[in-house]
Amino acid sequence: MTEEEWLTSGDLRRHVEFQSAQKQVRKLRLFSIACCRQLEPWMDEPKLFEALLRAEQLADGELSESTIAKWRRKVNQLERDRLKGRGTTWTPQMAVYHYVGTACLESQYLGHRDNWRTLVYHGQVFGEEFVRRGPQLAHALLLDVFGNPFRPVTFSPGWRTDTAALLARTMYDSRDFSAMPILADALQDAGCDNTDILSHCRETNQVHVRGCWVVDLVLGKA
Repeated sequence: MTEEEWLTSGDLRRHVEFQSAQKQVRKLRLFSIACCRQLEPWMDEPKLFEALLRAEQLADGELSESTIAKWRRKVNQLERDRLKGRGTTWTPQMAVYHYVGTACLESQYLGHRDNWRTLVYHGQVFGEEFVRRGPQLAHALLLDVFGNPFRPVTFSPGWRTDTAALLARTMYDSRDFSAMPILADALQDAGCDNTDILSHCRETNQVHVRGCWVVDLVLGKA
């Protein structure tokens, strides 16, 4: 894959396979969960939100593979109980349960990478607006999580001030990334002059999720 191809949405399958080859296991799962979270308006079961949280904890090494397997089975059982007798027609509810279950797959099952498919290929069930925005959104999520692997950034430890670290940790924990421009100011005050970092923080149309490459650099996450 070339840098131009990476920066163009195209066929995201190639992007995901490229990152799989780089063994970006944590980021692949967080990217997949971020895609899955785009279905939250159709999630009417609190345990689905908790399952996604558990999947995030697994990505960060805070949960065991055996525990996430239990959550996957729990989601599958919820799907059977809630959708019993509703036929086999693909509905928003069926899609939600399927993709949350996929996010909870153990690491040895590579299907956990593939929730981007609902944004690129399977969005029809969620309506015309979802179909229109889905592919571009999936690519934006990918760029937020992985950045540009063809232009790796060296992060100076001196930029990781208490203020920057607190901002990054608060956004990571809350999933509210509205303070990204403030993080840019804090990094710049600490001497950061990397235009890729500062631009990513200040781009008004950029989507940010757990796994955002700049926030990860500040927090020292791989």
